[in-house]
Amino acid sequence: MDQVEALLREHPGGALIGFDFPIGYPRAEDDRPVLPEGRALVEAIAAQIVDRPDGTSNRFAVAAALNRQIRQSTHRAQGPFWGVPAAQATADVTVKKPRETGVAEYRPVERMLRDRGRNIQSAWKLLGAGSVGSQALLGLPAVARVLRLAGPRGRLWPFEAVDSEDVVVVAEIWPTLGDFLSSRYAGVAIKDARQVLAMRDAVLDEPERMRADLLAPPTEPTGWIFGAPR
Repeated sequence: MDQVEALLREHPGGALIGFDFPIGYPRAEDDRPVLPEGRALVEAIAAQIVDRPDGTSNRFAVAAALNRQIRQSTHRAQGPFWGVPAAQATADVTVKKPRETGVAEYRPVERMLRDRGRNIQSAWKLLGAGSVGSQALLGLPAVARVLRLAGPRGRLWPFEAVDSEDVVVVAEIWPTLGDFLSSRYAGVAIKDARQVLAMRDAVLDEPERMRADLLAPPTEPTGWIFGAPR
């Protein structure tokens, strides 16, 4: 994050910054939001998370508190966040996936990708293979930092209009969408690095298509993954 902030300070002008975690949560089964959406969500999570230099954090306690908040809206016995170490499990956040929470498991963008055979995970899942829930809780404060640093130039895609060439656009990405299996990246040993390079090159290789996506975002209140099919 320090390097990203340094680049923004040293190089004025437009920028596109992608974060590999959800910037939004599924809605209730009746399509009501159970948490804030857009920039309000980013600021709300940033205000609660404590992420310490030694790698410890309060993310499981925050998930428990959010479950209590969501249950007040859904009137169900359990909230949707799940997946914590057994020693940290409570009545508010459990080791195993809850059965009936009154909340959708996936956002529309995730359902679309799963329908196409992509194994994208739910933001409610905090721990375990492929989980992304903890990354989202710890990452949203970083999104808040970038937007604050960008000031009036900051735009959170797709919630806010990209209305100028010099804005700093923050967007959700999913590097698995990139063509990281291409021979172009055969010399890169680390899979995550190949995926990030493929996402970067997708933007650089097709700037007009990517620009069109930025300027005409989907009208989806729970967010969207930049570069994902519509």
